[in-house]
Formats: sequence, C-alpha cells, structure tokens
Amino acid sequence: MTEIAPWVIAAYVPSLLCAAHILTNRIRRIWLVACLAPIIGPAIYLVLAILDRRPRARPVPEAGLRYIRDYKEAQEARAKLPSLQNHIAFAQAAAELNFREESEGAWRAALNGGGANNPIVLLGYAQLLTQHRQYVEALALLETWQSLGESETGAIALMFARVYKGLSRHADADAAFRRAIAKESPFKARAHYVAFLAEHGRTDEARELFSALHQEFMDMPKDARLPVDYHLSVARRAVAKHGVI
Repeated sequence: MTEIAPWVIAAYVPSLLCAAHILTNRIRRIWLVACLAPIIGPAIYLVLAILDRRPRARPVPEAGLRYIRDYKEAQEARAKLPSLQNHIAFAQAAAELNFREESEGAWRAALNGGGANNPIVLLGYAQLLTQHRQYVEALALLETWQSLGESETGAIALMFARVYKGLSRHADADAAFRRAIAKESPFKARAHYVAFLAEHGRTDEARELFSALHQEFMDMPKDARLPVDYHLSVARRAVAKHGVI
C-alpha cells in the first residue's frame, strides 16, 4: 500500500478549512469546487469569497437624498440671503435630518428676524423644543400662537397635550388630548392618550381605549398599519409598564 506523503496532506489542510468555512457560514456551495485544488483553490476563495463579503456602505434611500439636497439648497439660500423665509426653510430642512442645533439656531433667527408673530415659526420652533423636552419654552411659543386666533388642528392640540403633560399640568393635558382626538389624526392622539391614562393610574379607561385601539389596528389593511405602528407601540409599552393588562 502506497503511503501518502505528509506534504500532500498538508497541502489539503487549507482546502479542508475553506470547506468547513463554507459549510458553517452558509456560503454558496459552488465555492466547494475551488477547494478541490490544493493551495491555489483556497487562495482564490480567500480573495474572491471572503474579502468580497466585507461590509459595504449602504446606499442612501431616495427620501434621505432628498432631505440632504433640500438641506444643502436651504443652507446656500440662507447664506446668500438671510431672510425670514430662508431661515424657516433651513430650520425645517435641518430638523428633517435631526440637526438640532442648526435647526434651533435657524428658528431663533427667524423668531428674532420678523417672525415673532408668524404661525409657522411659532409652531415649528415649539415642535422642536417639545421633541427635546424644553416644555417651558415650547409653551411660551404655543401661547403666543394661541393669541393670534389661529385654528387649532389635531396635531397642534396633541403638541399642547405633550407640553402640558411634561409640565405636570394633568387637567390641561387631558383636555388637550380630548381636543386632539376630536380632530384629525385620532389614532395617534388616542394612542398617546392611552399612555397618559396608564401613567396616571386611570387603569380602566386606559384598558378600554387600548383594547379598542388594538382591534382597530388589527382590522386595518397591512399597508395602513405601518404609519401608526409606532404610536400603538407607545401605548403598548405604557400599559405593560403600568400593569394595565
């Protein structure tokens, strides 16, 4: 019987290691063919298969590209002409990219540059402050907006509710939540109202409203669920945390 030279065995060790890597990492089985050739096969596999699997930068979604483009255009326009309209456009574009400091600076410039009684400035700046829990400053802007006699939408009522809640003005928050529910975007408003009720021990009300909300969500077509899924999750976390269900 002919003995196999040790160097032959050693030559196939890299092939065996490559085969094991392919099988354990669920790489396409076609690469097993490359492992049949000692030394050369594993070398080819190393270069073409393993190195080719290194992380790549993910393409930016089209919506993200649009936000970036809007931001750059607004930035250039504001640099050329720091008008009220350009401050507003830049503040909105920066907010879309979550550039808080830049957005806040632009809103402040708009407020001080002729926008003290501009509803867009007051609401836009208040929304940014509300998102970052600066409730005292946000309420001052909302009250100024309120003094203008503008019509309140569901989104604005919900902003009032969030601010009042953050300031522990529970009765005012409750009234604002109810106004928001009576207007547009009722699902979002009701979901956040559930969280408010659960946090303040109004267990029966929270349970009843959450059950109705969850059933409404389940009856929605699947493509209609995505826009409201986050808001339902807010309610779900609150009822679980406070032992409502």
